[in-house]
Amino acid sequence: MENSPYLVFIIGAGASKDFGQNMPVGPELADRIERILNEEFGRGGTPDGPISNALALSAGGFGANHVIAANRIRRAIHTKDSIDDLLDEWKDIPEMLQVGKVAIAHIIQQAECNSNLATNGDTANGFLETVGRFRDSWLGRVVRHVRPGTSRRRLADALNDMAFVIFNYDRCVEHMLVGELLCNTEMDTGQAQSFVANMAIVHPYGSLGAQGGPNAIAPFGRSSNYLERMALDIRTYTEEAHDLSNLNRLKAILEGARTTVFLGFSYHPKNLDLLLQHGLNLQSDIYGACKHPCPRVDDARRKLSPGVGSPSNLTDMGCDQFISSYQRALFGI
Repeated sequence: MENSPYLVFIIGAGASKDFGQNMPVGPELADRIERILNEEFGRGGTPDGPISNALALSAGGFGANHVIAANRIRRAIHTKDSIDDLLDEWKDIPEMLQVGKVAIAHIIQQAECNSNLATNGDTANGFLETVGRFRDSWLGRVVRHVRPGTSRRRLADALNDMAFVIFNYDRCVEHMLVGELLCNTEMDTGQAQSFVANMAIVHPYGSLGAQGGPNAIAPFGRSSNYLERMALDIRTYTEEAHDLSNLNRLKAILEGARTTVFLGFSYHPKNLDLLLQHGLNLQSDIYGACKHPCPRVDDARRKLSPGVGSPSNLTDMGCDQFISSYQRALFGI
């Protein structure tokens, strides 16, 4: 699905909060990484915990340089706005990237397992009941309203009108879309997972991998000992440029959009520049919802409407409230 759907959602960490308050935004992710590294590496002796155990399973094994890297991260992370900033600064040290990315994978996997979306997710009926409880989340509202007039039995057709650019490492969007297809259509689990895997969904900085199916290292909501393998797809600000196929897909999604919606996106300059450099359509109708936005929103308005004036549709609403309030503009209802 390489053609640009008319409606593109650009998803930041704030949008994952709808699926559980434990889903971390940037500062929270950094705090949790600092905490887990302090617990594992701050007491001296031989480290024994999820990070060192995961690295021990890697091709190069776990060594003294990993300990040095872990100690550097846990002591320096408070000086940065995010773990990405710290890893980008030390990207020439392989062990820094290894430890940092495995720590990210561990925290995000924990957050998925403890999210409200994972509740009762170990059985088919439990999963479907859980998805139903997200009816009034932003994604629940989107699924309900996209392509109005189309039977939800044909939800797969309606989803072809949308794309997602997800800056988060988690797989909440994909997991819920699989559930919605199972609830509304005649697809079985394998068919729903295959459909979602082929949707116009891009994670510019990577993710934990497939949320389910034969290619999943760790299915959504389940713990895995293969954190090092899960971390291989995680990238820093500069590493995103190494995945040209991903960037080409990003451009194909963005450049033809008629409506572009930022949800839970904090307008970090590096992330916004990445979008602008790879096809963000400034001629599309641009909307945004970011609760309690930081001062970056003013810079975002200038970048998104150069020479035109500040767009008024970058709101400080919550994501679910925004979809409810703007459903006529987004879906024509």
